[in-house]
Amino acid sequence: MAKTKAPPITPIFDKNRKRWRLSIPKKYSISGKRERKFYKTKGLAEIEAERLKALLNQWGSQSRRIPADLAQDALRAYELLNEKGFSESLCAVAKSFIDKAEEKRASVSFDAARAAYAKTRKGLSYSYLHAAERILDKIGSEIGSINLRDLTGETVERALEKHFRTPQSFDLALRTLSPLFTMASKRSPAWIDKNPCAAIQKRSRGRKAPVTVLSVKEARKVISSCRDFSND
Repeated sequence: MAKTKAPPITPIFDKNRKRWRLSIPKKYSISGKRERKFYKTKGLAEIEAERLKALLNQWGSQSRRIPADLAQDALRAYELLNEKGFSESLCAVAKSFIDKAEEKRASVSFDAARAAYAKTRKGLSYSYLHAAERILDKIGSEIGSINLRDLTGETVERALEKHFRTPQSFDLALRTLSPLFTMASKRSPAWIDKNPCAAIQKRSRGRKAPVTVLSVKEARKVISSCRDFSND
């Protein structure tokens, strides 16, 4: 296909505005109509003129539907994909970005998820809820404002390591936290695709001694000796 011949487009100094004027023919214009643009220096006007000419030579009259900056940006995006060995179209990349952005928009922060999770825990014992709240308070101080879809196993693990230094306390916090993310993954639409706790290794190495089995009499004695701290 023959290239479209570029009509003349030359900067002219406008004495009234004290600026350099480009009289843009309709072939260059996005609206398809003649336009005037003004620039502080002749150099800036010449750069814009050359860019408009190049676009017309490359894309023909169809280029007026695409702003010059947008066309250049699209070309650079294509070059970046090509440099990394990706063959996907710009439309496919844009769609993938939009899908992820909409998933994130439909998700919530850790604090919001925690509030929703708390409503599902009603009816459990006071002692359990109080202990869980203390654990989640510490974790929330680190990741409370972060969107669930921005959380990774590494992020959650660092928050746990900061506040729960012993293997036992770390594993207890991990067990307490994991159901929250499971709940979030079952929402509709899902707030998160997978539970980040699944990628975190437990710290305890198991029991160091054989399990002691109590007799019925011994078990009853242990139970009767237990004190209820729930009202303390």
